[in-house]
Amino acid sequence: MVDDPEAAPKTKRRILFICSWNAVRSPMAEALVNKLFAKDYEASSAGVEASDYVDPFVLSVMRDEERLNLMEYEPRSYDSVPDKNGYDLVVALSENAYEYVKKDKAKNNRPYMVEFWDTPDPPDKNQQREMILAGYKDLLRTIKTHIQNRFDVDIY
Repeated sequence: MVDDPEAAPKTKRRILFICSWNAVRSPMAEALVNKLFAKDYEASSAGVEASDYVDPFVLSVMRDEERLNLMEYEPRSYDSVPDKNGYDLVVALSENAYEYVKKDKAKNNRPYMVEFWDTPDPPDKNQQREMILAGYKDLLRTIKTHIQNRFDVDIY
């Protein structure tokens, strides 16, 4: 009897997205990767610090643009992430997150790869709602472009 390679369960690769507060960029990236690549990847996210809530503009943009509901998402800090050594890849979406993760990797001899994806800060909220939403949509497009380039797929 020949073993069927398709019959064996495939281990998903684990990705952790990290930004400053786990309120904007990293929850967006986590939700997109889990939506697009659920068969092969398991994504999660954290912040250098944990915000008290996900940014309401993120909730709106992800719902309207991607049909994803992040209402139940609870931000968490990188330090509260269990089993950090179980990740294959950690993607930093802000400069301070990148520095934080590099230091933790070196100090604790973490096995994961670290990447930095240059993403803009969330838009200034001292402007009209339409302008704020446009800024969040641009941020979403930037993250999607990084995902497309990293995983070599067309997601548009």
